[in-house]
Amino acid sequence: MSVLYAVQGSNALQEAYVPEELVEESVVQTPKKKPSARRVPRKRGLTGQKKAAIMGVVLALSVMAFIVQVLMANLNTNYRILSQKKKELSGLEAQVEQLASETEGAAVVTVTEEQAAELGLYKADKDRVVYISLDDTDSGQVLAEDDSNVGLHAFFNKVAAIMEYFY
Repeated sequence: MSVLYAVQGSNALQEAYVPEELVEESVVQTPKKKPSARRVPRKRGLTGQKKAAIMGVVLALSVMAFIVQVLMANLNTNYRILSQKKKELSGLEAQVEQLASETEGAAVVTVTEEQAAELGLYKADKDRVVYISLDDTDSGQVLAEDDSNVGLHAFFNKVAAIMEYFY
């Protein structure tokens, strides 16, 4: 007797000869129908795990975008504060410069007064000022210097005055 059997992994039926004494009637089965050539298309949608993974990535990116926005706002605030502090610093530096020049000027006056005191000079008080009155008969005459030496004479007088100031 010939028997049809299916090989695992194959859709084809094979025929083989088997002696009748080995075949029991209860074992004989009718072959299954061949599947149709037309296949039903599989759904190509996302599975639950893939959807959850995508949602997780979107959520993580949203959180990172929020953190970046917060950091940028903080950076802008710090930049504005820094700019304001720089303006304040430049104003304070100008004040320091002005106060330093005033202090230097006061120090020069103090040194000059000390030098004058060493030389025996003093400031004139109103008690020491003496006013004199001249009659109409009194007069004075200014003598003119030689015009050839006026320029050089004035120059050397100024150089001498400068040197006296520093020594």
